Amino acid sequence: MIELILLGVVAGSLVSLLPGMHPNNFMPLLAMLPLAEASLFFFVVPFSIASVFSSFIPSILLGAPSSETALAVLPGHKMLRQGRGYTAIVLCLAGGLVSIVSLFILLPFIASLLPVLYPPLSPLIAIVLAAVLAWLLLSNRFASVILVMSASLGMMTFSQNTLLPLLSGFFGVSTLMMSLRRAQTVPLQPPVFLPRISAWDAVRSGFAASLFASFFGLLPGVSSSISATVARFLGRLHAEEFLVMLGATNTAYMLYSFYAFSLLGIVRSGSVAALQSEYNVFMAAGAILLAGGLSFLLCRWLAGRAVKVVSWVDYRYLTAFSLAFLVAVNAVLGGFYGLVVLFASSSLGILCASLGVKRINCMAALIVPAIAGIL
Repeated sequence: MIELILLGVVAGSLVSLLPGMHPNNFMPLLAMLPLAEASLFFFVVPFSIASVFSSFIPSILLGAPSSETALAVLPGHKMLRQGRGYTAIVLCLAGGLVSIVSLFILLPFIASLLPVLYPPLSPLIAIVLAAVLAWLLLSNRFASVILVMSASLGMMTFSQNTLLPLLSGFFGVSTLMMSLRRAQTVPLQPPVFLPRISAWDAVRSGFAASLFASFFGLLPGVSSSISATVARFLGRLHAEEFLVMLGATNTAYMLYSFYAFSLLGIVRSGSVAALQSEYNVFMAAGAILLAGGLSFLLCRWLAGRAVKVVSWVDYRYLTAFSLAFLVAVNAVLGGFYGLVVLFASSSLGILCASLGVKRINCMAALIVPAIAGIL
């Protein structure tokens, strides 16, 4: 069992260093491994946790996110330009670790209350999402233009599984293209963790995000990106608090997808689809904690090596490589239609910068279809 956990952590950490990758892309292959179903759990869960952790490295250092880490580009890239890219990554990792520890505190309540509270409370999420849209609408005089265009794009594509090209365009390709156009360079990135928030603020943000995601993570169509947007709406967060919260939210979504199936019979991720025939998440809680601790340590070490590479190599070459790789990933996974969506969402991301509108307004592309799906 220990060997499988270690192998899963290493494999997941290395795979998600590739820009735009997501563990769901590999689940069909993992499900074919010659392992008993009970043993497969102890490989797939560590693989999934480590993938979430390491995906923040290319997202922040290269501006090339996966569908789950797109929002980290905004504050993470800003910290990168300040020479604090390593700190940004570790804050995300810390949020993920807090989320895993929070799991053990929240698990008894989730197991007893969730099946009872989920059906009557789920319709209220549409009201919360509508309030977020109203907040975004009032954020800038040009926000309505971006909201309408993003929502229209989202409604036209929501049934086509286009989450990756949508978010890659809004937050990844648009960022990379603007970096190339401006010949942007980054300062030296020392592998030193120097946060500007207290440990208490980090733990509080991570725990709150985990609690929030424990319910939002069960709703069809409500992604971790939407959950993070709602959390940002509910509280004024420091940029570093937001990174902790995003790390916690993404990790919580991955973990709660297993509990959603165990408690409610809901399949919310490719990882669960690979395991849904047999697993007991309660008996495997120790394995989850061990995998989380190992993933944190390994990904922090990888982040230290990665920031040195960013400091040594011409950042324009890294940007061009990331841009080409991200386009290639979307072409392979989404085909011609995915590339069309990528072009449209990238154009909207660049338009946001031109109009001075925060790109978080582009999240209307996910929020409006989610509201329509709930109603």
